[in-house]
Amino acid sequence: MDLIDNKNIVFLVQTGQHYKKLYALAATLKQRYNISFLLDEHHFSFDTLFSRDPDFKYVQISSRVLGFNHFSKRRMPGVHTVVPDDFHSFTFFRHLIILCEVSIEAILSILRILANKYRIIKKSKFRKFFTNIVIKLKSARVRSELKSYFKKSKYDFMIIAESNIEYANEFFVNIFKKSGKPVIVYPYTFCTQLEAANSYKNSIKHRFRKTYEKHIGLRWIYKVGSKHLIRMPIRKIIVLEMMKAVNPMPWVQESTFADKIIAESSKIKTHYIEQGIPQSQIALCGDINHDIMYEVLKNKDATKKRIFNSLGLNCNNKTVLFAVFPNLMDTFYNNEFNDYHEIIQWIVDKLTELNNFNILVCLHPTLNIFDFNYLETDRIKLSRLQTSELLPLVDLYVASASASIKMAISLGVPVINFDVYNFSYDDYLEVKGVVHLETKTQFSDLIKQVNHTNLWNKLYEEQNKIKNEWGLIDGKAIERFHQLLVDII
Repeated sequence: MDLIDNKNIVFLVQTGQHYKKLYALAATLKQRYNISFLLDEHHFSFDTLFSRDPDFKYVQISSRVLGFNHFSKRRMPGVHTVVPDDFHSFTFFRHLIILCEVSIEAILSILRILANKYRIIKKSKFRKFFTNIVIKLKSARVRSELKSYFKKSKYDFMIIAESNIEYANEFFVNIFKKSGKPVIVYPYTFCTQLEAANSYKNSIKHRFRKTYEKHIGLRWIYKVGSKHLIRMPIRKIIVLEMMKAVNPMPWVQESTFADKIIAESSKIKTHYIEQGIPQSQIALCGDINHDIMYEVLKNKDATKKRIFNSLGLNCNNKTVLFAVFPNLMDTFYNNEFNDYHEIIQWIVDKLTELNNFNILVCLHPTLNIFDFNYLETDRIKLSRLQTSELLPLVDLYVASASASIKMAISLGVPVINFDVYNFSYDDYLEVKGVVHLETKTQFSDLIKQVNHTNLWNKLYEEQNKIKNEWGLIDGKAIERFHQLLVDII
C-alpha cells in the first residue's frame, strides 16, 4: 500500500460538465482514496446528477457560510448539507453589493438629517469608503469560515475541472492552499481567449472605458477587432480584486494559483505555455478519456459489434459520429437557419447523403436525449454513451467548435468542424485532418467530395501523422496522475 492511499480528495463541482469529468476521474481513484464532491447548487441542479456512487460523499455548500440564512434549505437524499443552499461566488457578490449599497444609502440618509455640511462631501467618496469597509470585513469572515470548514474536513487534495474567472475558482483555491494542501486543475475543456472575447464582444457591460483605468490593470483588458473588452463587468472586477479571487491572467483559461495543471498531451502543454502559463506548473499526464478510449481500442471489434448490433447498425459500413451542440441561437445568430432544431435536422439530413456510412448521434453533456428523439430513423441512431466511448469505433467526426475534436485527432479520426455560430476559433486551424466549414454550401460540397473523391483517405493520412501529439492513449493516464499526487503531497 502506498503512503498516499486513503488520503482524502475533494472535487469542487460548479457545473454539470465539471461533475461529468470529475466523476469519471473519481471512479478510477476510489480504490485508493476517499472521495468527496463539494457541490455548488447555484450553477448545477443536483436533481439531475446522472450518476451517484455510494462510495462517494456528497456535500453541498450553501449560503449560510456567507451569512445569507434566508435562502430555502432543500435537502436531497445522499447529499449532506454543511453550509447553505444556492451558494455561488457571484450570488454572494450580488448580495454583497446590494448590502453595501443599502448600508451606504442608510448612512448617507442619516448624515443628511444630522449634518447640513454633508452637502459639501461627495457622495461617491462615501459610497466607495463604506463599500470597501463592508467588502473587506465580509471577505475576512467568509475566508475564515471556509478555511475552518476545510480544516475540519481534513481534505488532502482539492481538484477542480477548470480555472475560470467567471466561477471565481481562485477564491476556493487560495483558501484551500492556505491550509498547506495542494490544488490541481484537471481541465474538462480547451479554449483560447478568443472564445470569451467572442461571447462578450457585443456586451455593453464588457466594453472598456477610460474611466476604468484607475480601478483595473491591463490584465483585465483584451482587444478583439477594434474593440477593447474587459473580462468581467467593472463592479465584479472590483469585488473580485478585493476578495483576492483573481486568476493571474483573467483572460486565460486555466491560469491559476493552483499547484498543478494537467496537460493531456504535448500539444496541450505547448498551448498552455504559449498562453503564458509557467511550464513548472504543467504536468503532462494524459486524460481519463484517453484511458477510456484505450480500453475500447483493446477490444475494438467485439465492442463495435456489441454496440452497433444493439443499435441496428451495419458493422461493415463506415460510421460518422455527429456531436450535437448546445442551442446558442439567442446569442450567436446564424442567418442561414431560422432556429436551432432546423440546424440539427439539416446537418443530419446532409449526413444521410454519405454513401455507405452509418450515422451515429451523441449529445453535448448539457442536452437531454429525449429532446432529440425526432432525429432517429432506421439509419440514424442516438447513443447515450460518452463521446470517448464512441470515437474509437467511428471513421468520421462532425462537431462544432468542440473541445472533443482533440480526442478525435488523437485517434486519427478525420473531423468536420462546422462553425455554425461563426466563432472563428483558431484552435485547430493548423490540423490538416480537420476541415473547417462555415456555410451550408461548404458543408454540402464537402459531402459530395467525400462521396466522389479520395478526400476521406487524405484526411485520414494527415490525422494519423500528428495524432500522437494530441493524446497519450496508452492506458496509463491514471497511473501518471496517481504518481503526481504522490510527488506533490
